[in-house]
Amino acid sequence: MNNAPLLLRQLRAWNPWWQEGPDGIGRFGVPDFKRDAYATIQSTYTRRTQAVSIVGMRQIGKTTIMHQSIRELLQQGVPPRLIFFISFEDSYLLAKYDHATLFHDVIELYAEAILKEDFLTTNAELYFFFDEVHRLPRWAQSVKSYIDRHAPIAFMVSGSASVGMQTTKGDSLLGRMIEFTLYPFSF
Repeated sequence: MNNAPLLLRQLRAWNPWWQEGPDGIGRFGVPDFKRDAYATIQSTYTRRTQAVSIVGMRQIGKTTIMHQSIRELLQQGVPPRLIFFISFEDSYLLAKYDHATLFHDVIELYAEAILKEDFLTTNAELYFFFDEVHRLPRWAQSVKSYIDRHAPIAFMVSGSASVGMQTTKGDSLLGRMIEFTLYPFSF
């Protein structure tokens, strides 16, 4: 990838805990209040048996739940470099990079520049949070490939439209992903 330094700069901006440690999550202004669904989503995610998908309307709290999960992992002592967040709603990423390869490009760059080892052979447990992933083509097949290869990655993905997530996902993640739908006023 010829734009790796620029992409790495974007990844670092989305993951301030890589350089600032656990206090880096504070940049996102994560509220202490948690929705009722938070505990269920978090316990499912940390069990690592399935990827977790959070769907719902815009501004419903999907990204907030992801940031709260990251904060909890950091508070539990998970090394910051093992936690990876990216929003595929980032207009810079969508304008500069090929949507067809962006999913794999960010993971490969993360493994090379941040993890500094092959994530398929690492002994570390990795935590990936991909916000608005439905914007990428074939994202579900990509998640499936990592799950099927037993990569030590816990995936939490979100999307603003359940229909978009479901039609893209199809049967490729059947049994490999559990979907949580957030509704307005479901506190």
